Amino acid sequence: MSAKGGSFKYVKPTRRLSDKIGTQGGVELEDALARADQALAKVAGDFPALCGKWINSLKSAIPSQGVVDTPTRQVVLGIANDIRGQGGTFGYPLVTLVANSLAKFVDPRENSGDVDAAIVQVHVQALERLIQDNVRGDGGPVGVELRTLVTAMAKRRQKP
Repeated sequence: MSAKGGSFKYVKPTRRLSDKIGTQGGVELEDALARADQALAKVAGDFPALCGKWINSLKSAIPSQGVVDTPTRQVVLGIANDIRGQGGTFGYPLVTLVANSLAKFVDPRENSGDVDAAIVQVHVQALERLIQDNVRGDGGPVGVELRTLVTAMAKRRQKP
C-alpha cells in the first residue's frame, strides 16, 4: 500500500516487555534485592547521627516561645519531611509518626493558622528522645502512648 506516494508496512508491536528486551543477561532479582538490603544495613547505623543533626537544626531554628514565622515554618517543614521520609526506611516508625505530625502542623496547606512554637518544641523533644533511646519498631507501651498523644494532637488541629 502507499500513502502519498510512499509505502508503509504494518508492524504488530510485541505485547510483553520481555519480548522487546529479551531475557539474556542482566541482574537476577534476588541478587539485586540482597545487595540493596546489604547497602541499607550499612547506612542504617548512620540514621541516628543524621537524625540528630536534623534535630539540632530544628532546635536552632524554632523560637523558644511565641509563634513560628513563615520562613521558619518552611525550614521546619523541610527538615520534618526529611526525617519522616527516612524514619520508616531505617526501622524508626515512631520517628516517622512524630515527624509526620510536625510536618502537618507547620505546613501552611494543612494549618493556615498560627504555629505555636511550644507545640513544635514538643515534637522536637519527642524526636530527640526517640533517637537518644534508639526506639525502633513499634516502641512497645511507650509507642502506644505516643501514638495516642500524636493522634489526639492531630484531632485538635483543624483547618480554619
